[in-house]
Amino acid sequence: KGDTCIICFEAVEERTSYSTLVCPACRNAWFHSHGAAQHRQGPSHMLLMFVLKGLATSAGFGCFKCPQCRDDGAFLVEMHLLGIDIPRRSPSWESRGAYAALSERHSLCDATRCLCPQGRQYREGEG
Repeated sequence: KGDTCIICFEAVEERTSYSTLVCPACRNAWFHSHGAAQHRQGPSHMLLMFVLKGLATSAGFGCFKCPQCRDDGAFLVEMHLLGIDIPRRSPSWESRGAYAALSERHSLCDATRCLCPQGRQYREGEG
């Protein structure tokens, strides 16, 4: 059983409660709930109340998973039941073009010795 929050690495109760959440799939990922963060002192604990909601908002429905086991079935259901809004959209990092370079094709022959019988310029536009 986990006794440490996997987000802030501080002790949590060893049972689920208003102040402690556990991933229903792996039962190894323990978190402070957003309610617990409100009752604790210090700025790091005040931020904890927004962590899971922030992860859900950023990842969207298709990519929000347990940070420990990566489960997205039971974890999504549990988070939804606990009131964490999970938007039905693509992850925010995809809308910023973070992976655009992966779809680009190489369009210039830069081999030291080109072996193409038609030369370096052949199929230049297609890569």
